Amino acid sequence: MVLIRPGHCIGIGMYSGLFLKESATEVEGTFRVNGSNKRMRELQAIFETPPRYGKSLDWKKENYTTHDVASVFRRYLTHMPEPVIPYDLYFPFREAIAKKPYNQEAVIATYKRLICSMAHANQYLLLYVLDLLSVFARKSDKNLMTAQNLAVIFRPGLMSHPAHELSPTEHRLSQDVLEFLIAHQDWFMLDTPPPPVLPPAPSRSLTPPLMAHAAPTGISASDDEGPDGWRIIGSTHRPLTERDQRGRKGEQREKDKEKVAPPTGIVRSRTLPTSRKGRSSTVVDGGAAQRGMAVGAGASGPSPAVLRKARRASEQPG
Repeated sequence: MVLIRPGHCIGIGMYSGLFLKESATEVEGTFRVNGSNKRMRELQAIFETPPRYGKSLDWKKENYTTHDVASVFRRYLTHMPEPVIPYDLYFPFREAIAKKPYNQEAVIATYKRLICSMAHANQYLLLYVLDLLSVFARKSDKNLMTAQNLAVIFRPGLMSHPAHELSPTEHRLSQDVLEFLIAHQDWFMLDTPPPPVLPPAPSRSLTPPLMAHAAPTGISASDDEGPDGWRIIGSTHRPLTERDQRGRKGEQREKDKEKVAPPTGIVRSRTLPTSRKGRSSTVVDGGAAQRGMAVGAGASGPSPAVLRKARRASEQPG
C-alpha cells in the first residue's frame, strides 16, 4: 500500500478522499456497501504505480463507482502494518473517556496532546481521515453514515490492538473514542506555525544603493528627520564642490593683492629693456632718465654709456 509523506496523503489516501468528498457525501451507505472486487483491484493497482500514484486519473472517464473508491480507501487503512493510532497510544486514548461522566474540555485537551505526540505521518493521516469522516457525518441524514456508524466501520484501521482483537466487548470503548474524535474534529485541526521572517532580498539594480549622508556639525537629528530617516539640511550647509572651492581661493588672492601698499618714491626697475618699437624704456632715476630717453629717441633704447653718464650726474653734489 502507498503510505503518506508529511503534510498530506498521496495515492489512495489523497485522491480517493477528494473524489469521495466531491461525489459521495450524499450517496447512501457509501462506506458500508462494498464495491466490485475487480474494479477495486484495478483501482488499487493504479494508486500503487509510481511515479504518479493515481494523480493523472480522470474520474469522469472511468467507470468506478463511489462504493468502489470508498472500499479501496477503507482497505488501504486496514491493510497497513499498524493502525493509524499506534499501539503505544492505544490505551492512553481509551483511558481519557473510560470513566464516565467525563469532562469534555479535559478530554479534548488530552487528545490534542496525544495527537501532537504521534509521528508526523500518523498525525497527518489521522487528521485527514477525521476531516473526511466528519464531512460524511454532517450529511448523515442523506448518506445514513452517522459518527457512530463511521466509528464502527473504521475502527480496525484507525484504532485496534492485538490484545483486544478477539474481544468484542473491548471494541465498544475504542468505537466511543473514534466517535468522539469525529464529532469534535474541529478541535483537532493541525496548528500551522507562521512562516519564518525572511531577510529582504538583495536589490538587483545596477546602481549602488543610496547611502545616508552624515549630518553637518551643529544639526540635530530630532525634528529634521523625515518618516524614512531622511534629514532636511538647509542650503547654507550644502557641501562645497571643487569648483566652488577654486572660486573662493581666487577671490581670496585678489583681496590679498589689494591689501599690499603701493610703492612710494622713485624705485629702480629690475626688468630688462623692451625690444618692441615705439614703447618707452623702464623708468630710471629722476631727470637723468629723461635725458637718456631724449638721446635714445627713435632707437630701441638708451645705450649703456648714456646710462652711466646719467648715473654719475645724479651722484654729483648739487
